Amino acid sequence: MNHGRSPITCERALELILQDARPLGTELLGLHEIDRRAAAVPVAARRPLPAWDNSAKDGYAVALADFLPAGSTTLPVAGEVAAGHPPGTELVRGTTLRIMTGAPIPGGADAVVPVEDTAGGAGRGGFTRVGQPVTFLRTPVSGANVRPFGADLRPGDLVLERGQEISPGAIALLAAVGEAAAEVHRRPSVALIATGDELVPPGEEAPPGKLYSSNAPGLAALVRRAGGTPRIEPIVTDDPARLRAALGRALESNDVVVTSGGVSAGEHDYVRGAIDEAAGGLVFWKVLMRPGQPLVFARRPGSGEMPARYLFGLPGNPTSALVTFLEFVRPLLRRLGGFSGLFLPVIGVRLAEAVDSEPGRRSFLRVRLERGSDGTLQARLAGPQGSGLLRPLARAHGLLISGPERTHHAAGDLANVQVFDPLPEPGRAFET
Repeated sequence: MNHGRSPITCERALELILQDARPLGTELLGLHEIDRRAAAVPVAARRPLPAWDNSAKDGYAVALADFLPAGSTTLPVAGEVAAGHPPGTELVRGTTLRIMTGAPIPGGADAVVPVEDTAGGAGRGGFTRVGQPVTFLRTPVSGANVRPFGADLRPGDLVLERGQEISPGAIALLAAVGEAAAEVHRRPSVALIATGDELVPPGEEAPPGKLYSSNAPGLAALVRRAGGTPRIEPIVTDDPARLRAALGRALESNDVVVTSGGVSAGEHDYVRGAIDEAAGGLVFWKVLMRPGQPLVFARRPGSGEMPARYLFGLPGNPTSALVTFLEFVRPLLRRLGGFSGLFLPVIGVRLAEAVDSEPGRRSFLRVRLERGSDGTLQARLAGPQGSGLLRPLARAHGLLISGPERTHHAAGDLANVQVFDPLPEPGRAFET
C-alpha cells in the first residue's frame, strides 16, 4: 500500500483498483428491465430463427419450372398464405399463391415475386383475386425474396455472451427466440458525498463565500452511465467526526463510496484520514496525472456475508473530480456490474491545432471533435484546461490522452481521444 507521498502512475493505480474486484451477484429480470445491463450467463438459441422458410415480401409464391423461357408468364391464383398460418401449404404446379411478408413458403415453391412486379385484375402492382390470372413481368431467380430457415440463428448459436452490455437489438433478439427474461449482474450502489464548509445544495440561496455543490449531480450522472445506482448523500462540512459518521453510514448499504473534496494537504482536508480509518488503511492517495493528482483509494475487505467495500476520495475541483471518476471509478463500477468492457472507447483523430501537456505525468485534455473539410473527425481544445473550470468539460466530446513521455502534439498529428456519448452529429441525416 502506498501510504507515502510518492504518486503512482495511472496504470499502477488502475491495476490496484481492479486487482481483487469481482462482479456482484445476479438477478433474473424481464426484458423491459435489462437495457444496458451486463449479461451474467451466456444465452444460446433454443430454436432456429426464422423457424421456417418465409417470405421477405408481399407477393406470389411460385415454382420456377412454371415460367416461360422468355417474356412474361401468366398463372392462375389458387389461394393465399398469410403470416401466422402454420407451415405445410403445398403449391400446385401451374398455379401461384398470394403470400404475405413473414408467411411460410409453401412446399413446391422456390421463389417469391413481389406484387409490384405483377399485373392482373387490379392493374400493375395490385393483388389479383383468388381464381383470377396474374401476369409476372419478370422471371425471378431461385430463392428470391425467401428468408431461409435458420438464416439468423441456429439452435445453440449465442444470443448473449457473458459480460455483454445488453442493447435494444439484443433485447429484440431474445424476444424473437422466445426468451422473456435474462440473468444479469446487480447494479453497484454508489454513495456520493460532497465535503466542504463552502458548499450549499443547488436551488438554495448561496451567501457570499459559498459555492453550489456541482460535483455530486455530475458524478451521479456518470454513475448511471457506468451502470451503477447513485445515492447523493447530504453535504458534509469540514468536521472529522461528521465525516467519519457519514462514511460509516454510507459503507453499511453501498458497494462504493465516493467523496469529493478534502483530499489535498490543506489544514482542513480531513477526508484522507477519515477514509484511512474507515477502511483500515489506504491503497494509494496520489496519481501522476493532470487534472486530479490528489486521489485517494481504499478497500475494506469483505467478511462473512459482508462484501468488500471500495472508497474513493476525489479532488474537489469539479473537472478533476469528473475526470478521475471516468479514469478510475468508472472501470471499477463496470467490473462490479459484470461488464466485459471496462473503459471509455478510444478513437484516433487528427489535431486541428498544436497541443502541449505537462511533462512527467499523464494528462487528460478536454477536447471537442469537429468534422474537417473532408468529413473526417479532428480535435481541438474545448477551452482553457484549468481543473477548476467546468465549461470546457461540459463542451467536450472526449479526453485527449497526452504524456507522460510525449507532451507536444503538432497540428495534423494523430492522437488518441477517449470519447464520451454522444459524438458530434454529421452535417445532415444519412450522411455517408
